[in-house]
Amino acid sequence: MPSSIQYYCQVDASWKNDKEVAGVGWSLHSMQGNQLLQGSTSIRATNTPGEAETEALRIAVTQVRALAFDKVHFVNDCKTIVDELVQYITGATIGKVRNTENISMIQDIARVAKDNGFTFSYMPRNILWLVDELAKKARCNNQNYVITWF
Repeated sequence: MPSSIQYYCQVDASWKNDKEVAGVGWSLHSMQGNQLLQGSTSIRATNTPGEAETEALRIAVTQVRALAFDKVHFVNDCKTIVDELVQYITGATIGKVRNTENISMIQDIARVAKDNGFTFSYMPRNILWLVDELAKKARCNNQNYVITWF
């Protein structure tokens, strides 16, 4: 993780199919590893798992910014979305055609990231078990937004 960050936020989505709600889970931690807060919610049905992952990142980024955190590093298990987001933020040449369903969300995330010192990287799903469980629970229970402070 970049040395300039103060916090990291794990983010995941749970998706079953394009007819059912998806779930979002995120958890904010200090660099010392202390969990500070977490959030989860169900979201409208999305066309693809990637669209649900992008929406999960957008929700987490928006919420963390609204709570006045900056210099946060976000980790997610969807490498394609993270790579596209990093390319967009850095202005790098995009290696693949963008998914038009995700581009407006990617732009929203990038705008907030640039203004708040947010960075992003990929992390395997087995490390993100906590937010994976939060997202699944939110999807299965069609849960309204819940935020918990620790």
